[in-house]
Amino acid sequence: MFSSDRIKFARLKIYLGWSLILFVSILGIVFYTSDYVFAETTPTTGFDNPNPDVEKLQQSATLELNKGNIKDPQTLIGRVIKSFVVPIGMLALVWVVVAGIMFMTSAGNADRTQKAINIIVWVVFGMLGITASYMVVAILFKFLSS
Repeated sequence: MFSSDRIKFARLKIYLGWSLILFVSILGIVFYTSDYVFAETTPTTGFDNPNPDVEKLQQSATLELNKGNIKDPQTLIGRVIKSFVVPIGMLALVWVVVAGIMFMTSAGNADRTQKAINIIVWVVFGMLGITASYMVVAILFKFLSS
């Protein structure tokens, strides 16, 4: 192996290592701030009635008509975002594993190595974009709810 190839490989390892650290850090931030998006408030009926039969009737009607227990737009949007983030994260993990296997089995083939690096880079960029949008929504909900 030539010295320039060693230098390129060392730079690649450093680049991939820092990309992984950045990716894990951003995921940590997302999970740390996730309670703002999925926060739920207590429901209000608009009036207080001391009659327990009426309260039971209101609760049963609420449960029957609102099976998802969605109380406000923040809860609905939070659930939609959560339903998309998990499959996208799983898909990103699969692509990183595929690219890692492709990188390890490239056997010095520059095209396969570059293709694997490109896959990893674009997966990291995609997850950064998803994380940034998630954080914008979380911050927006935090300021709207206060």
